[in-house]
Amino acid sequence: MENRKVLIVSSHLNYRTGLNTHMRQMYDFLLHIDFDPVYCAVSGGQTVVSHIMKDYMFHDLAGKADQFIRVVASERPAIVITFDDLWKIVGVHAARRIYPFFWIHHFLPEEDNLGADMVKLDNRGTYTISLKRELLGCDLIVPATEMGLSVLVDWDLKHHTRHILPFVDTNRIKYSKKAGLTFRDDKGIKPNDFLFTVVARNFARKNLPVVFEAFKLFADDIELDRNIKPKLYVHTVPRSPLGWDIDYLTKKYKSKKWPDAVQVRKMTNYNQEEPDSIMNALYSATDCLISVAYAEGLGYPVIESMLAERSVIYGKGGYPKYFADTKHNYAVKSAGEFIPYGSGFSQTWHYYKPHHLANLMRKAFDRGQIRSSLNRKRIIRRFNRKYLETLWEPVLRSVVQSYNTIGVLAL
Repeated sequence: MENRKVLIVSSHLNYRTGLNTHMRQMYDFLLHIDFDPVYCAVSGGQTVVSHIMKDYMFHDLAGKADQFIRVVASERPAIVITFDDLWKIVGVHAARRIYPFFWIHHFLPEEDNLGADMVKLDNRGTYTISLKRELLGCDLIVPATEMGLSVLVDWDLKHHTRHILPFVDTNRIKYSKKAGLTFRDDKGIKPNDFLFTVVARNFARKNLPVVFEAFKLFADDIELDRNIKPKLYVHTVPRSPLGWDIDYLTKKYKSKKWPDAVQVRKMTNYNQEEPDSIMNALYSATDCLISVAYAEGLGYPVIESMLAERSVIYGKGGYPKYFADTKHNYAVKSAGEFIPYGSGFSQTWHYYKPHHLANLMRKAFDRGQIRSSLNRKRIIRRFNRKYLETLWEPVLRSVVQSYNTIGVLAL
């Protein structure tokens, strides 16, 4: 009997993170091609688990490599697919000594993981490890971006690399005029106001102060007699030890001409559920999304806003630069590069000057409210599910066939 069980291992369990959206779609795809997937993640609490994973086989790893080893011993998978976090890679090596499986690692180098990192394995102590060295034992590395592929080439790991784009469910987000107008009415935003939006978890690398400062520069330059008023809506956690004090930023960079132009969606915590209906209404209400993080991963807010036919201002520090370059979007010029001090990461981050961002905001504002079907078409073409399935399916089937033929993983 063939062993068709696949463990999908994620870093965190949070409703709106792109990584977990990808995980759930991978799970559904594996079911579609008759595999037996099991989802593993570091949970953000049982409330989130009950919302997100109610229809999935799920293991809560609680952030411990030892827990992952126990899951492998109990589930006895044919394939394990991991997504980033270095502690999981250490756990993979330990688990393979107990039970053999084919290891596929999904590589996202934009997510702060190119250098050494400190990994604590329960009570066994803390170890400094190298991602390059640990990946030498991986059977197949799947870089999600061209940047990831270039890093693996530099590391001389291309011989067991296959470039397969990540899954994006292009049907989840779609422009709805009614939903957008309802959202605006609920927030006191008039239909003809020009709405800039930021959707981001409140981490330092999300670069939120630059957005607030740029909006102030931009808004103070707008004439008071304009029929179209500038607005900024920030969808994030209001205060975080890992990020910025949003209330402080709102007060510090309040526009003199438009003092009530900024609104913040005060989510309760990182793991607060945000249904697709709410996010669809938010994107539909938006005129232009701003995403200028120092460093970014896949950039799901950019993807989702483009699916809703919105314009985007995006930075160089992430994957959006590979797909957001349409005539309706705006790329912020990088003002320089740096490596965050004390992070242990070798990834280069990009920073941006507020007046550069303010100038692009003015361009978007002067262009006016537009819908960009081109943006939606670009995402659908770039992340076509059927095309991605033709890449993933033969890889997974050949793995199971070869392993079960030699009897290593046969039940």
